[in-house]
Amino acid sequence: KIKQMKNHNKNSKFEDVIKSAVFIDNTFLIKDLLITNGSVKLITAPRMFGKSTNLDMVKRFLEITVDEIGNRLEISDTANYNLFKTNGLNICKDEQFFKEHFGNYPVIYIDYNPLRTVSSFIELLNKLRIVISQTFSYHTYLTGNKKLWMDEEEITHFHNHITQGENRTLDKFDMSFSFQYLALLLKKHFRKKVFVLIDNSDAFVYNMIFKESPDMEAICSFMEETDGALLTAENLVSGGLLNGVLRVFRGSWGINVWTAQYLQEVEFSKYYGLTEPDLLQTLNKLFLDKKKRVEVKSYLDKNFGGYRLYTDGSDYVNMYSISSVVRYLTNGSNLGNYLCYPEYLDGWKSLFRTKDVSEAVTELLAGRELVVDIYEAFYKEHFLAIHNMIKHKKLLSQYGVEWFLRYLNRFGYLTPSEENKNGTNGKFKLPNQESRQYLLNLL
Repeated sequence: KIKQMKNHNKNSKFEDVIKSAVFIDNTFLIKDLLITNGSVKLITAPRMFGKSTNLDMVKRFLEITVDEIGNRLEISDTANYNLFKTNGLNICKDEQFFKEHFGNYPVIYIDYNPLRTVSSFIELLNKLRIVISQTFSYHTYLTGNKKLWMDEEEITHFHNHITQGENRTLDKFDMSFSFQYLALLLKKHFRKKVFVLIDNSDAFVYNMIFKESPDMEAICSFMEETDGALLTAENLVSGGLLNGVLRVFRGSWGINVWTAQYLQEVEFSKYYGLTEPDLLQTLNKLFLDKKKRVEVKSYLDKNFGGYRLYTDGSDYVNMYSISSVVRYLTNGSNLGNYLCYPEYLDGWKSLFRTKDVSEAVTELLAGRELVVDIYEAFYKEHFLAIHNMIKHKKLLSQYGVEWFLRYLNRFGYLTPSEENKNGTNGKFKLPNQESRQYLLNLL
């Protein structure tokens, strides 16, 4: 057999999850992604709700598998085909869709997670070089296609993108258009538009909230330009999926991105977290004893459930934090933290000592509901307002508490009340004991 490209799937989150005893088959997400309106979609959900796993699943389904010099492999001989077919995943049952779309797209996969520590423009460029290097390293086979290059200088320019972590030869302009450049090469090579996958699309904003960032404007503008250069290139891009916790304002091109925010869009929210029917099915497999099943279900309801996904009118699906459920079912560990990364803990504690924030959180802990409007995207002004509350330990904007509550909601610490059936603006409350316990710890 022809040797396949170096395996970039060795750390595949999706492949690892399939091997788990608590695997939920969400592969129909792929079909919903491709057949619904909007070629580029942003899906938001709290941390640890399966975003990266789902993105990896989409990647493994769509990507064209090639050998070391860029020749397509027979689909049935690929590791991706074996992954889906051997495990009998649901999407394989739709034979026509599978035949039409499986292994049929050049894929650009970008993970912005390294940008999470950025608080200055220089740091952004340094971390973005790492992201560029990682993204281009998936496509080293392109150098084997002599028709792509006029001379050795062009090949060297391509290699410079792969080695950006070390040699730093690209200027700001090259970096901003690097992903568009890769899309152009892939389209020429495969004679087909690319599909873009971006993980942690909002990572660049987190550090700016907790650290002084005089370059906030420049950072946001540069990321807006970089992503916009790729995602607005309709002659190069057939579609895309971005994920993140927050819906960050992305300038004028952002209006063309179809957004599904968690617990607001039934069509996609059901694939992030764990639905009650899927939980029941899992418990039936794991626990033969009915009494034990009821006991475990009761514990999970109290501690990790309570997220209301309204489907039609007053009907709703109860959702659970999937990572918390898996952690409990596999090793018995209890309450976790997905509100913030450990390095931001001091910042959160400082924020919770702000009088107005403390009063709002105390209301939630007392079981009361608070009115919040959460539909809008986050603008840099929102991050700056939260940052200033932490810095000055007091409220400097009349909207500061609402922006904080909106932020809290996006991280999985609020759920719509029984009255709030559209999940956007109205009353919200704490969903479960896990969220309650962590807020208590911060107070």
